[in-house]
Amino acid sequence: MLKIKQLKGRANYEETLNKMNSKVLEVSENIKNEEIWFLEHQKVYTAGSSTPKNFKLTKINNIPVIFINRGGKITYHGPGQLIIYPILNLRKRRLNIIKYIDIIEKILIKIFKQNDIKLFTKKETNRGLWAKDQKIKKDKKIVFLGLRYSKGVVYHGISINFDLPLENFRKINPCGLNAGQISSLTEMNIKFNKEKIVNRLPEMDVYGTVLARKNVEKQRQGPYAKSVPRNGRVWNSACTQKCRKSNCLGSTRWNHMFL
Repeated sequence: MLKIKQLKGRANYEETLNKMNSKVLEVSENIKNEEIWFLEHQKVYTAGSSTPKNFKLTKINNIPVIFINRGGKITYHGPGQLIIYPILNLRKRRLNIIKYIDIIEKILIKIFKQNDIKLFTKKETNRGLWAKDQKIKKDKKIVFLGLRYSKGVVYHGISINFDLPLENFRKINPCGLNAGQISSLTEMNIKFNKEKIVNRLPEMDVYGTVLARKNVEKQRQGPYAKSVPRNGRVWNSACTQKCRKSNCLGSTRWNHMFL
């Protein structure tokens, strides 16, 4: 049974990370149920494994920098940004990480559209969701995906900039982007009902489970059915090497990148 947890207050990142790592082990070994956490973090920068090796700062503007084992580069979390941590067993869903990202993006686009907010993907260049800044006619990134896959379980998370002040993004190149490409719904003068949107977000697991099974079964029935193993792994022809990790589409860059 899936548990939805809405954590009150602003969570300390290191404490949350320790709890998440413990939960991943429990879920991977079927000791405890899967969970999806909803929370906000205290101000923090997190630096992934793709952060330049010469980057040694432990604080930026008195805000701690925490080096973690996810892929990707440095980013910022803070009040006004909704964090979602799904801790889900993708292996039992016969779902690979890229298909899960596709599903997450589609569900979020649908939920925001129902609230009269148009978001869109840039799948070929930068995963996550973007909105059009009508004032300057430029695309700004609003939703970020930072997922890691280990032992059949997906974790780390999704961040949505609702009314997050942006000045701390300007101290870095968030996720490898220019800080000017990052925005929030409030900054772009997009009206929203945060409570209404958040109440719909637990659908991410329901949709993910249903769509994943339909997708795998559909592939098995098609002309390339033999190429789709029972665990749902599919090779990505764009990859330079075949990753042997369970349910991987091919490249470790997709498994561990902060997108």
